Amino acid sequence: MKTWIFQGNPGVFDIDSYLAATAGLITWRVARYAEEIEPGDTVYIWRSQGDQPSMAGIVAEGTVVEPPRVQPDDPISAEFWKEAPGQDELMRVRVRLNRIAGKREMLKREWMKQDSALAGLLILRQAAGTNFPVAAQAAQRLGQLWRKTGTDWERDEVIAALNLYEQLLDTPNSKVAGSEVERLAQLIGRAPKGVYNKLTDLRSIDPRDSRTGFQGNRCLDPTCLGGLTS
Repeated sequence: MKTWIFQGNPGVFDIDSYLAATAGLITWRVARYAEEIEPGDTVYIWRSQGDQPSMAGIVAEGTVVEPPRVQPDDPISAEFWKEAPGQDELMRVRVRLNRIAGKREMLKREWMKQDSALAGLLILRQAAGTNFPVAAQAAQRLGQLWRKTGTDWERDEVIAALNLYEQLLDTPNSKVAGSEVERLAQLIGRAPKGVYNKLTDLRSIDPRDSRTGFQGNRCLDPTCLGGLTS
């Protein structure tokens, strides 16, 4: 089975309201790759940045339920178009939604650009378009992040972060591609920024270091470190 990213522009179509209004089955335009998209394929729904760059990223995940075919748009979608589409009968595919991301669960575009396993995604290099194929390695990494983002850190993840914190003690932390932070992030299925933030919070409770962590995540009790999400 293959993996795809389907993109929508919130400046033209209210993606979030549409996803929330459906009964779990959506219809999406297929401008390319119609002959390659098959039932059972995984689809990630990507919300482009519109006029808010920080809002760009993956907001839902689903499964293709039938081959693409020329068909009318989903009737439910009519009220969510900000610019009326010019033609109704177009190549479209139906997708069963498996999960819609909550506010803390979306996969942000900026994270993917910083991740060496995802930086090559076609949607990051050539953002104009509706349908984008995802290579197997990138699909595996997306699956990791989709399962983990927004969830509490588990005990073994915190221990791994503690171990890396000690290794990098007195060394500036970096989340760039190829860094130790990124390597741990890919190993445990977290975003590099999430691991970086975790190390900063560990620093905030280390009596050897007078610097603080992030204001919103300040944790003075080691037992709370497993409850932070990134």
